[in-house]
Amino acid sequence: MSTTKISIIIPVYNAGAFCRRCIQSVLAQSLSEIEVILVNDGSIDDSLKILKEFEQQDPRVVVINSSNCGVSAARNKGLATAKGQWIAFADADDWMEPQMLQVLYDAATGSNAGMAVCNVIQQKTTQHSSTRLKLNDEIIRFKDHPEKAVGQMMNFTFDFANWNKLYRAQIIRQHAIRFDEHICIGEDLLFNLYYLHYIDSIVCVNKPLYHYQIHQNSAMALGADKRVEQYNLQFKAYRQFATKNDLENEWEMFRKAMARGFYNSLIPEMIKNIKTQKLKRTDAVKLLGANIAALDAEIFYYPQKKIGLQGFKKTLLEKKQFRVFAQLVGLKHF
Repeated sequence: MSTTKISIIIPVYNAGAFCRRCIQSVLAQSLSEIEVILVNDGSIDDSLKILKEFEQQDPRVVVINSSNCGVSAARNKGLATAKGQWIAFADADDWMEPQMLQVLYDAATGSNAGMAVCNVIQQKTTQHSSTRLKLNDEIIRFKDHPEKAVGQMMNFTFDFANWNKLYRAQIIRQHAIRFDEHICIGEDLLFNLYYLHYIDSIVCVNKPLYHYQIHQNSAMALGADKRVEQYNLQFKAYRQFATKNDLENEWEMFRKAMARGFYNSLIPEMIKNIKTQKLKRTDAVKLLGANIAALDAEIFYYPQKKIGLQGFKKTLLEKKQFRVFAQLVGLKHF
């Protein structure tokens, strides 16, 4: 068995201005039996030079130099190399509290849980931050009700991200769990959902140990069209996984959450994007209807009781009456 307790995978793309802080915070962890896998994803700045400096200074550092293939492919390259008993991730512009890995490792091994997760400090600036999650110190078991874990994940209980979590490497290797390289928004959520299928408990730590840096270049800052497309790809990917593994209850939980998220978050983004194009109302309505019709129709799934105008609009989506839905929305927005 490997004596490396944790492999930390950090994709790096043009991060020369800030990756030092992240890497230094990982190498300074109180848990020293780690390997740090730095994946240079085709950077054109001085990132690779910086990564090589760390590799020369510390034998625990491994640098993988790759052409630009995206964050999912970079993480997959790290997973293929990792030798640790556990897997952790970090983003190059974030950083860890010095005890983060030790705390998560102790929690996971002490409880025999399949995953350990901690609270997160959301960093807007050096002076402004907030706690991102509301975790309690507890072990959540869901062996007999696996849909419970999917529901909590979809409700953002544990965060969609990978960087505040610890994963058993054996499970990832045994089931060949990987990031979908066609997806750049929500690929971490999918990875977590795949992983949850193979475990029956999560240990939560009520300590904010990871600093998540908010910046304008995040994937969520992409245009509405790209975000909707990515949302659709997420939906199809998990449906394929759920069908293959006969996960009826988990699929229902996922589908409800995706429908709710699309209606409450992405449709307003689509409307906002169309309004910026200053089209005639008829053209704007036509475009909205076409954009919605291009999506997987199963996204529109609203099993709760439908009341009033909102309920009527959800019914139109469920029944695939996208043109009528767009016309109704257009009366208010276009």
